[in-house]
Amino acid sequence: MTSAPDLVSAVLRHGALERGDARVVLKTSERTARNTLSKLTAAGHLASASPKTPVRLAFPLERRERLVPNLHADGNLPE
Repeated sequence: MTSAPDLVSAVLRHGALERGDARVVLKTSERTARNTLSKLTAAGHLASASPKTPVRLAFPLERRERLVPNLHADGNLPE
């Protein structure tokens, strides 16, 4: 998925991306764009309300510490 970063970058820049626009962003065939979208949504990097709606950026929970270090503290909050 060498073109995946380009697609994620486009979604990050625009906030959301129509699925049909993935082909334009990736400059590839519709099938390759669909496969790339499918892999990114399965991995949790992109999400959408339904298979027909635009995709948006998502953060896979299992990678949250690597993507955003120290976002959630393990200890108790001071009072």
